[in-house]
Amino acid sequence: MLKVTRLAVYADYTFLLAAAWAIAYQGMVIGLLSKGLFGTHVWDLTIGKLDNTAFLLVLITESIYGPFIWMIKFSMLLMYLHIFGRTNPRFQYMVWGGAAVMGLFYFASLIGNLVLCAPRSHETYIKAFSAQRCARSKDLSVATGVFNVLSDLYLLLLPVREVLVMNNTLKKRLKVLGVFMTGIVALVASACGLYFRVIVNTRLDNTWNIMPVYLTITIEMTCGIFVLCAPALRGVFRLVAPSIRKYLAGSSGPVSGEGQAHRRKAPGSRGVGGPRNNGQRGQRASDDSGMELQNLRSAPAPQS
Repeated sequence: MLKVTRLAVYADYTFLLAAAWAIAYQGMVIGLLSKGLFGTHVWDLTIGKLDNTAFLLVLITESIYGPFIWMIKFSMLLMYLHIFGRTNPRFQYMVWGGAAVMGLFYFASLIGNLVLCAPRSHETYIKAFSAQRCARSKDLSVATGVFNVLSDLYLLLLPVREVLVMNNTLKKRLKVLGVFMTGIVALVASACGLYFRVIVNTRLDNTWNIMPVYLTITIEMTCGIFVLCAPALRGVFRLVAPSIRKYLAGSSGPVSGEGQAHRRKAPGSRGVGGPRNNGQRGQRASDDSGMELQNLRSAPAPQS
């Protein structure tokens, strides 16, 4: 049975670090957009937009992307491990092996970006990015796009077998599987990101064509964070569901009260079938009138 109420602290910490990293990454992308370097056609660029600070932000965002996206995927692997792999050695090997391969590649991409595009002695950031060696970083970007697709596919398929063999009903297993299948959106985003990375690598208008790449990165990281949050959403829903039901029942209460008042008028005509004591009839009529009056008092005023 799936247990998500007590995730290990390691998964929690890596997730919080990944979420903080995502906020910082998006902040730097917004900074690049505000400077006008990205989202502008090459032929519309002005000298004022080509400053060292903008290119420093470009170097940072391109360099930290690898470790950042690895942190999200590593958090997902830790979540899988603590949900499915505590008594499954084979699954543990698959988790740690996947984490190691992904870590090696993404940290290698960090080193590669710094070697190719970081300024060397007496170089400015603008001159470093215009050097021939930095142009080769486009090939590294395409390789990263290919690896993103493969690693996302691995993360998508890894928990499928474990979910299907769970000791639970088919309906519940499909529900759990549906939560993890939201990763399909991340896989599609990675594939689209690879397509746009190839466009950036083969066309000249890089400052404009780079925007879809950042968009797909945002979608991919958002889907990863959503999948990490999904197990806790069930507990949150259980916590707030009674309040929501109570609120909805309260908002429909006066209508049902009026309906009950009208329905209570009918039993008077039902008593025609047999002899009734006049005192009992009077008492019942009095009770019905009192209940009716109480309902009318509690009914809301008509809205104009």
